[in-house]
Amino acid sequence: MFKSVNLYPQVLNVREMFKKEVLMYQRVVPTLIELFPSDPLNVFTPSYHSHEDLLVFENLRPLGFRHVDREQGLDLTHANLVLTELGRLHGAAYVLHSRSTEDAKALTDAGKEVLFTRQRRGVYEEGFAKISAETVEILRENPKTRVHADKVEAILARKYDILLDLLRPKDDAINLLNHGDLWTGNLLFRDEEGCINRKCTHVCLERESGQPFKKNHSQYTLTGIRTPERKPTAWHRRIRGLRRQSRIVWFVGDREDPDSNNRGLDGWYTDRSNKVPVQVVFLDLQLCRYGSPGLDVNYFLYTSTTARMREEHLDELLRTYHWSLVRTFRQLNARAKQ
Repeated sequence: MFKSVNLYPQVLNVREMFKKEVLMYQRVVPTLIELFPSDPLNVFTPSYHSHEDLLVFENLRPLGFRHVDREQGLDLTHANLVLTELGRLHGAAYVLHSRSTEDAKALTDAGKEVLFTRQRRGVYEEGFAKISAETVEILRENPKTRVHADKVEAILARKYDILLDLLRPKDDAINLLNHGDLWTGNLLFRDEEGCINRKCTHVCLERESGQPFKKNHSQYTLTGIRTPERKPTAWHRRIRGLRRQSRIVWFVGDREDPDSNNRGLDGWYTDRSNKVPVQVVFLDLQLCRYGSPGLDVNYFLYTSTTARMREEHLDELLRTYHWSLVRTFRQLNARAKQ
């Protein structure tokens, strides 16, 4: 797959965006991957060539990767997978940035904001003004929201300054390299035949085990076998990476025994074809920015999941991300600000 700077409109400051993505694949991505010698970070598309005006990637379609329906939003299984891998990516980026190396400098350069800056305010004024006016008009036409129209209009009048403040790294908070554009359109998933039983701690894949699916999953735990001495403390699944390395990705944050009332939702999270998402790849690294990890988390949740999903499962999704981030810090012997 080829990606060229000439494919995009100039209004997006695409020259700088493309330079950022080239830097990511030349310097940052290889270093991030090296941080996990025994637990591969396989969220990047393999790049065969990266130059100032051309990127060449591996075609992932023959390996079974696909997009999901953007309009439907991700189900809980897919969303948890994304947040698990995002926690690992954020943790690795934080650790790399804390080191005084040339690689850390490359990460800092890759995190510079190129899309929303004070110098580029005029690029968005007309478009933002139109969207703001339409938004306020919709609020005024609805009797239920009319009372909020003036307040929203006042906020939208300062929208660009608010945006700049949100994107600015805060000295008293955790800052790290964000993907910057993490939504359904920039995600590829690979599924395998399998099943997820949320009363159990195991996701069994017929391809890995070589055995038919079992109706009774109670014998599986963190190690695959339930014993009286070791009760399960988290749900996980064993997956294979892009190059077929076997590894474990945690499915949900630190939990109690799944048989307890703190187990989360019961039931099965598969479609009738028993397809289980086992790997996700993050596309388009051209908008990476240095700042709060909440930028990626909120952007992903509010662009790629439905309102009903967030209403019912937001706490679980956030725990999934937090557990993955903390676990990565521990793996890499890093400490973060409180």
